[in-house]
Amino acid sequence: MQRDGATFTMNPVTLGALLGGLIAFVASGAIRETAIVLAGGMIGASLGWFVRRYILRVQTFEQAIDLRESATKTELYEQAQELGIEGRSSMTKDELVAAITEERTTS
Repeated sequence: MQRDGATFTMNPVTLGALLGGLIAFVASGAIRETAIVLAGGMIGASLGWFVRRYILRVQTFEQAIDLRESATKTELYEQAQELGIEGRSSMTKDELVAAITEERTTS
């Protein structure tokens, strides 16, 4: 959890675990059914993890689109050179965008 000024944000995995635990608690109707609560928390955490992975993929795709539209092939080549991407001289613009985006996400 992060607290930044008046804004409150929560990691999707944590939120999913919390919601899953709450749903399991309400469904079981008793505190002593902790096994069900834990199972719900794990299911919720799993859902949150999948949501987080999806969001990261969407952000990476958006960055690649922005890079493709905003940079020339020469600028992309220079960025690839700065990042030390092998085989950049024979790459097309789309291949440069893919290589740069991949390098940025793994670094």
